[in-house]
Amino acid sequence: MKKRTIILIIVLIIFSIAVTPKAFENDLFTAIRCGNEIMQNGLHANGAYVWHEGIEFDNIRWLFDLIVTLIHNNFGNFALYVLNIIFVFLYVITTYIYSRKKGYSELYSFFAAIVFMILFRQLVSLRAQIMSYLLVVFEYFILEALDKNGKNICIFLLFIISILIANLHGSMFIFYLIMFLPYIAEGLLHKLKIRDTKKIEIGDNKHYRKMLLAFLVSIIGGFINPNFEAPFVYLIRTSFNISYLSIITELKPLNISNSTTYICWIAIIVMTIIVTDKKIRLKNILYFLGFLTLTLSAVRMGAFLVISTFFWVSDLFHDYITKNEFNIGNKHLKTFIIVSIILIIVLLSVASIIEKMFKRYIDTDVFPVDVANYILTNLDYKNIRIYNSFNTGSYLEMMEIPAFIDSRPEMYTKSFNNTNLFKDYVLLTSGKISYREIFKTYDITHVLMEKDNFLNKSMEYDDHLKIIYQDDIFVLYEVVEKY
Repeated sequence: MKKRTIILIIVLIIFSIAVTPKAFENDLFTAIRCGNEIMQNGLHANGAYVWHEGIEFDNIRWLFDLIVTLIHNNFGNFALYVLNIIFVFLYVITTYIYSRKKGYSELYSFFAAIVFMILFRQLVSLRAQIMSYLLVVFEYFILEALDKNGKNICIFLLFIISILIANLHGSMFIFYLIMFLPYIAEGLLHKLKIRDTKKIEIGDNKHYRKMLLAFLVSIIGGFINPNFEAPFVYLIRTSFNISYLSIITELKPLNISNSTTYICWIAIIVMTIIVTDKKIRLKNILYFLGFLTLTLSAVRMGAFLVISTFFWVSDLFHDYITKNEFNIGNKHLKTFIIVSIILIIVLLSVASIIEKMFKRYIDTDVFPVDVANYILTNLDYKNIRIYNSFNTGSYLEMMEIPAFIDSRPEMYTKSFNNTNLFKDYVLLTSGKISYREIFKTYDITHVLMEKDNFLNKSMEYDDHLKIIYQDDIFVLYEVVEKY
């Protein structure tokens, strides 16, 4: 391996560490609680850890939960942080290797990897999606290989990936299948003898039958999980409650405030399509239009937009700059500019790493660490009916304190558990219903509230509530007189 290659890979490692957040998100806490429950009671353990009766949860990400729990229990939080860094680096190095396999220079491949991770950065957290999205990247590469060479090993690998996604992150399985559709549609149009246009090429799809076989085999793989049909119906059941679930940040429509990065990427795609004189495969246009539509409706789908468009747009961009000879005349000036950019990347990355050294894995400004310790020490926590927010429930559950709600909102809806719990929570937090009515309906005994929450301003003067613990961020009330 060349010295320059080693240096670039080291820089990519430093960059991966820099973009990986040290602080954990709430989904990880629920995953650890679920993982411990699986180890104690088996795969069909109920994953609902709230104090409400009749709430059940079919865990469609049980494998992810088990993996992170085993690592957490045996090696601690630092190991989970390292695991997240490894996954981020896998995204980066996969992009780098892809570009090198295409025959692109080391520098182009390096910068392509950096750009890909910048586009993906807002999705970098240790949740089930960090694994499932990586598998979708591999799926994309394998679909490309199957389309070109039709090797049977591709069908086998897609079958394995389908099983892994169904067990690691079952709610994403439908989108795994959607990745096949542009190839299938293009193949069908080719069979119907639809011709190319001036700008769009319909591939010859020599291996159309094998693509269909891989699709059918992947459907079978989706059923190989403890919950059988759950990966196929989960998204459908969730869609029945989209009006309430859309308050979740990642399920909100795309706009400038929540994703400038995706908007810039969409602009780059459009500009690349316009300026290139090379024909674009129909499947790539379908990928762009399909996932653009989904991303406009829910910003979370931006991950699939990036995965399904980045590599062919990178190919078009490389072809464009090569044909138009975008070269800096002076060799020394070119070297100076490239080295300067890489040094800036290294310096910014090192600064980010140093800053994170002083941060905690569990941010006490976000999660009620001290409050939970107080509850465990001073209250009969197994028998209280605590009200908590969407963001704090998962941490309470990891500490084995039954919560009011957690970061799995779909679980608290009509289509999943025949309950209006999440609807009531949305109405309360949007100020459309009184907290007194909710506390009466659910017979609340204790209230965990963020001090800066608008509801807390009223609770401070409510004679029915008594403050029994508070810190700089949270306050814990006891309901001393029922509503």
